[in-house]
Amino acid sequence: MDSAGTRFSQDLSLYLRLVRYLKPQLSWFFLAVIGFLIAAGSEAYFARLLGDIVDAFDDPSEGVVWVFPLLMSGTALVRAVGAITGDFLLSRISFRVVHVIRCQLFESLLSLPSA
Repeated sequence: MDSAGTRFSQDLSLYLRLVRYLKPQLSWFFLAVIGFLIAAGSEAYFARLLGDIVDAFDDPSEGVVWVFPLLMSGTALVRAVGAITGDFLLSRISFRVVHVIRCQLFESLLSLPSA
């Protein structure tokens, strides 16, 4: 059991060390999360919209059936913008973190003795 606790402690310290590299990118990270939340919200709305379409076919007298293609297109567009924003920003963050780690590694290699 002590081995598992030590392993968890090592994993946590490594995780916290990597999170330090995220601090300068924190605003981009929150924007990425917002983008993914927008995409997830539009997924839920799309499911609700499909239920409304089924209900509209049960009562065809309403005449609002022509609105559904516009709502579906708009929902798909919002979902795409949210997902692309989240993906783009997370890839930007990850490339930046990897770049900073590589630069620090290179600097430490340059300071090592050459012999």
